[in-house]
Amino acid sequence: MHCTHCGSQLSPGVEYCPNCGAKVNQWKYNHNPTPNQPYYNYPPQPSPQEEDALGCWLTFACLMVFFLGFILAEMWKHSRPNAARTARTIAIVMTVLQGAGIILSIFFGVMLPFLILSSLY
Repeated sequence: MHCTHCGSQLSPGVEYCPNCGAKVNQWKYNHNPTPNQPYYNYPPQPSPQEEDALGCWLTFACLMVFFLGFILAEMWKHSRPNAARTARTIAIVMTVLQGAGIILSIFFGVMLPFLILSSLY
């Protein structure tokens, strides 16, 4: 194990580097470095399935607010007109935000990488 601050050899289980005094974080160190491999490992990144799950839950929540707003607006149309107008407004705002989110995700997910790659050649 090597120190990422100064590169000196570390004994397993030490909390501080004996050479420079830097705190040892276990996830930052590689126990068996090779010449082409850095001394540190990056913290684990979320998998694509975890990122997709978050996007699905956010989309589901936005859709529920959208549908709930219109359902409440119809239910309250005669008994509570101000509340119905507010619920309808929230549903419309959610629709606009979802549309903007879809357009931005298409742009950043599809168009932007294409534009960047085409500008390189």
